[in-house]
Amino acid sequence: MLPAPCFILASNGPCLNRGCEAILRSTIAILEKEFGESHFLSCPGTSYAAGDVGAVSHPRLQHYPHPPRLSARWIERQWRKVFWGERSGFEFERHLPMATAVLALGGDLFTLDYGKPDSSFALLGFVAASGVPFILWGATVGPFSADPEYEKLAIEKLAKASLICVRESRTKQYLDEQGLSAKVRLAPDPAFVLEPISAELPGDLETCLAEGCLGVNLSPMLADYAADGAEWPGQARECLKELDRAIDVPIILIPHVETPGSNDYAFLTALSQTLGRTKNRIHVLSRRYNAPQLKYIISKLSLFAGARTHATIAALSTGVPTLAIAYSTKAIGIMADLFGDGKWLVRVGTMTPDRFVDKILELWRQRESVRQHLEGIMPGYKKACYQAAAYLRQCILEDHENFAGTEKVLAAGEGREAG
Repeated sequence: MLPAPCFILASNGPCLNRGCEAILRSTIAILEKEFGESHFLSCPGTSYAAGDVGAVSHPRLQHYPHPPRLSARWIERQWRKVFWGERSGFEFERHLPMATAVLALGGDLFTLDYGKPDSSFALLGFVAASGVPFILWGATVGPFSADPEYEKLAIEKLAKASLICVRESRTKQYLDEQGLSAKVRLAPDPAFVLEPISAELPGDLETCLAEGCLGVNLSPMLADYAADGAEWPGQARECLKELDRAIDVPIILIPHVETPGSNDYAFLTALSQTLGRTKNRIHVLSRRYNAPQLKYIISKLSLFAGARTHATIAALSTGVPTLAIAYSTKAIGIMADLFGDGKWLVRVGTMTPDRFVDKILELWRQRESVRQHLEGIMPGYKKACYQAAAYLRQCILEDHENFAGTEKVLAAGEGREAG
């Protein structure tokens, strides 16, 4: 029997972020469609991922979250560093010899949206030096042009990657201009192909969805990108008040991330409690739903407006007319690829309650044509997600001289269609 491929899935966020959960689940599905039965080691770069073991199960998936300081696993790591020669600080180091490839999940690890991504480049450099193929997977990269000196270093380091699968055309154009076109391939974010799973809902929410309602995701994270971060909670409240006055359908507030310091559920619950008397029914969705269940719920909406990129992906991929509240490069690029422009996007730095509501009302009036547009393009768009695995297969074959046994491992998956 030929050995099954082993993929290390590194640096994703925790499943407390339902977008990171969606990436993990979808990546496994995409890879197994191309390579057949495979082994997966999920190695997110945060101790908040300890709960991932219960959140995402798969017969050939093992979880290795970053251990909390002074935990038993953390002490074991220090022991390995001292006595076994491990040096990287990466949880997956001892598993590298068995790896077919290391995929950097997480989407926007290599941008300036959250500061300089030095740790991501350290990951790239360490894996590349080991001879194991390193893949940027479903990535938004750069631009680094705001810091020319850092940009030069970033492009030099990106050249060490075996493959850069980018999820939107803006990133591809940028990297092509930087001379990296030979390594860059375009394939949509893997979460577009996440399969929804039906969820049991309270009776009143079932009624709202059946009647037609609006979903909204606002996040405390937007304070970092708003014109005045300290004013963001008050601005978010005014956005909801104006929306309630302007529309005559129920509103469901949908959390998508519950990590410490960036908890949508806590933020939306606090907002709802300060709204006072409202014209419409306004509900905060329970925190108990996982990524496939949230996608199912979002798919039942008449319209969605969201800040979390993967909440908007859940909506867009199920044909729901969507307004993206953009704070980062990724949202702008994805919406441009889907619609050709930024019409259904509002940037948080210039967003006011009036502008937010005006854009939602405009989208509401055009929701049927937008839904038809999404339903028309989405089959081909989702099919392109699977092409990333075909690019990966070719990349590994080209790198096989640096990795013993690659051809035999890949032969196990030959003949499967990508798409």
